[in-house]
Amino acid sequence: MNEFLITFRESLEAALIVGIIYVILDKNGFHAQKKMLWLSVICSVFASAVLGVIIYRSLETLPEGTQALLEGVLMYITAALLFYVIFWMA
Repeated sequence: MNEFLITFRESLEAALIVGIIYVILDKNGFHAQKKMLWLSVICSVFASAVLGVIIYRSLETLPEGTQALLEGVLMYITAALLFYVIFWMA
């Protein structure tokens, strides 16, 4: 259930960001770029799904201790990426 809630929350955040970008493009007259926005959304969803399946299948083959270590490393990488994005936005 926790995974579902996290995925649902992240999907809502992504939809909000895409909606904001869409409105900005529409209000500023960049109608041709709206097509690229939707193409980018489709490519992002596809890439996320493929990468998720690859990571999930790869984790299944590892010993349990190594799985926990890799999950910890991925959490630190995620935290570093979030820090970078927040720093870049400021």
